[in-house]
Amino acid sequence: SGKTMSARRLARGACRVYGGKPWLVDTQGVQSKSYAPASGETPGGALFDFQRVELAPPYDPGAYLGALEHCVSQGARVIVVDGLSEEHEGEGGMLDMQDEEWAKHGRSNGTKWMSWIRPKRERQRFIGWLRRQELMVMFCFRAKDKLEIKKGEDPKRLGWSWIGGD
Repeated sequence: SGKTMSARRLARGACRVYGGKPWLVDTQGVQSKSYAPASGETPGGALFDFQRVELAPPYDPGAYLGALEHCVSQGARVIVVDGLSEEHEGEGGMLDMQDEEWAKHGRSNGTKWMSWIRPKRERQRFIGWLRRQELMVMFCFRAKDKLEIKKGEDPKRLGWSWIGGD
């Protein structure tokens, strides 16, 4: 869908206002390197001059917070996070965190709601930090086709929805 390219183009423009080079918190691995100019090439068009921080599993909210804090400590004013869907459903993300907590409580139906307390608290700490910053952060999400399924009927397409938490 072009989310990475679009975010980088927006970041390049935002740096004209905020200053500095765009930073990239990268969960996509080698894919992002294809957007960087090779030695001797000039950035422009589909090539972008950016600082890159690789983020590997576990993709919990604290890992994202640490990566963003690092960028800010290095002077970042514009940051692209590619992508934030891993924070929700990636290895060590919110769904894994909840499952681990639920296992600690014996996986009983009565404790399932409790297993969300720690993961949601960590996400809120991450969101709270973001709200206090004076910088531009752009998040890339993968998307999925959302369906409404009713017994005896064909699935009804509801459109695209991001993969992530509320």
